Amino acid sequence: MRKKIGLSIGIIALTILALGLYWYNRPVEGVANKKPQLTLEANDLIQAYTINETDANSRYLGKLVELHGSLAGKDKGPDNAITIMLAGNVPPGFVSCLLATNSNAETDALKSGDSLVIKGICTGYLFPDVQLNQCIIVNTPQKND
Repeated sequence: MRKKIGLSIGIIALTILALGLYWYNRPVEGVANKKPQLTLEANDLIQAYTINETDANSRYLGKLVELHGSLAGKDKGPDNAITIMLAGNVPPGFVSCLLATNSNAETDALKSGDSLVIKGICTGYLFPDVQLNQCIIVNTPQKND
């Protein structure tokens, strides 16, 4: 009787562990084929968070947004993750866009001032920057001169 109870508890524990590992390691659904919930200028997003973070969170947090803005900079982290910074008119703020893939070929050609359209999920405000994750570059229109 005790062996059956111990075996049952062991099987249940292994099942829970296996399900937990599956959920933890499941692939993240990409944003490439999804329609954005909002489309706006990078500056408008920065202004909204600068003026009232609580109100901006209620409007943008967790939503898929498409942003139009100009490239202020790009950075490659130690794990080769690429972050694109979109400029705004509200110093010192930027929109920090963490790209979903390490697309070096696509980002190497980008220059400061290039006009970009980026789609990603808004994850909030970390003063002075608005944060977007799982970003993709939708297109790179003309360079601003």
